[in-house]
Amino acid sequence: MSYEKVKSITPKIGEGKVEVMSACNNVRPLIYSKWSFTTKNGDELFETFIGILDGEFHIQKSVSKKIRFAMLMVYKYLEKHKLDSYEIYKKAHDYEVPEGATKEEKEELYCQAKHNAYDELFKVFEKYYESYKDNGGKYIIKVGCNYLFSIAPTCIRRWDRESAKEMDLVTALENVNEIRCCYSNYQNCTRIEKAS
Repeated sequence: MSYEKVKSITPKIGEGKVEVMSACNNVRPLIYSKWSFTTKNGDELFETFIGILDGEFHIQKSVSKKIRFAMLMVYKYLEKHKLDSYEIYKKAHDYEVPEGATKEEKEELYCQAKHNAYDELFKVFEKYYESYKDNGGKYIIKVGCNYLFSIAPTCIRRWDRESAKEMDLVTALENVNEIRCCYSNYQNCTRIEKAS
């Protein structure tokens, strides 16, 4: 399946467009380019959210912390309420089009179905997107009682207290999620602590 590896994504609120810097995942070498897509005025943040949640955009660490943090909170909400994003996607695409509907009417029906299906999750995204403030604090990840861990692309490396990697809160949250997904025996004993 093809998707965009996104280095940056900027919803231009009030301008009716979203600016993206990305590369297609199945073209080598990866060549990043800037492009934008238009939306209905006022839907810039909504379309950004949909693109990420539906898997069209795979965001990288260079994407703004506001967006990464808001998406982490959406994923936690999905997990907590045992919701399946694919079922929500199917609901957004399950609507009836009356015979003889014009192209504009079909687009309006699709837009309404999309908003109805994703409204609950978008409210969560919007809440955390608007409220995120980077306090500049440094955090470390602690697993169990004795070890501090830092995530590596293919494995987890153990760090002692003195050499533990300090990171911002969003990166720490992403790493904890990755540890919990990859290593089931660490699910309940992994936590984030403020670096001293």
